[in-house]
Amino acid sequence: MNWNIDGTEIEIQVSAVDEPLVKYWTEGKKIVCLPSRLTKEEAVWTLKNILLAKGQQQAQLSSNEYWDLFDRRWLVEISKTIAVPCISNGKIKCSSYSGVISSRQKDHIIQALLKQFIEDQIAHWEEYFSCLLPPIKLRMLHRNAFIYSNNSFIFDKKLHIYSKDILGYIVFSAISKLIAFEDKDEMDLLKKHFPQAKQYQKILDYDYAS
Repeated sequence: MNWNIDGTEIEIQVSAVDEPLVKYWTEGKKIVCLPSRLTKEEAVWTLKNILLAKGQQQAQLSSNEYWDLFDRRWLVEISKTIAVPCISNGKIKCSSYSGVISSRQKDHIIQALLKQFIEDQIAHWEEYFSCLLPPIKLRMLHRNAFIYSNNSFIFDKKLHIYSKDILGYIVFSAISKLIAFEDKDEMDLLKKHFPQAKQYQKILDYDYAS
């Protein structure tokens, strides 16, 4: 059956579910499954709350939104067909069944993109040095951009604010703690791959000052 709630047409399905379930929610079609135990007044109140929540999500983010990531702004493209969040053609591309993304989902996507970038950097240096490096994790750190603990690299979750150049330098700094460089070799690598390393380190020293 279809109900009109505050001007919005919603198809209602009643079953033995314990909690209300949004089965489908697009611009043209909306299906909500409601517990059979609800009275009509309770069902209307529930549907109004769902409408309100969906409206708040839509206000938060849409496909015309821009997100700040890696020290620049990216247009966000939302699609149901994107399996894994990625950056392509100057856009952040991510999926959402409903067509909108909540703030919590946004945070998960940004963390996934940060981890993806760091893992790509790790893979680059593994190939460069012909070695295997420890896995990485993201965690909230306050005094360091990274630490090495329990056979893993732990990187600060807030690193997504930095440019890719600074992030690349941070990853190199992390692996340099495990690889026994001669001082000259390390300096040569920094000069070749990160000519602004001193400036990057000054920024990090300031941001992570205890």
